[in-house]
Amino acid sequence: RRTLIVSVTEKATPKPSDSTPSEQGDTPAAQPAHKLLQRVDIPADADWSKVQLSYADGLLTAKVPRKARGEEEEEFGEKARAAAAEVKERAGRVAALRAELEEERRRSMEAQRALHQARAEFVRAVAEERRELSIEA
Repeated sequence: RRTLIVSVTEKATPKPSDSTPSEQGDTPAAQPAHKLLQRVDIPADADWSKVQLSYADGLLTAKVPRKARGEEEEEFGEKARAAAAEVKERAGRVAALRAELEEERRRSMEAQRALHQARAEFVRAVAEERRELSIEA
């Protein structure tokens, strides 16, 4: 549901009087201003593009027609199709990111294996060099 908020303010007007300001020496008292604030719940199927407001003889009239059943279903169908397309697009992006993540994991593991092998070769080379030094000495 939506809410229609109507706010109406009527300006103060001079109070009608039999005497004129010049007869009494001052201006007649003014009638107080009037203010109205009204909230009205509007059905969810209201067609906001066709709202009509009119004011006549102190009466504010708001006409809020409802959407035709087919229009509402068509609008819902369009929204559902758009949402489904967005879901499909995002699912595709998620699948692509998962594949990219798996590829990065594979490359990281290969780099870790290469680092481990390089360390092992370095340790062997240092050990071999020590043996050669101890043989020569």
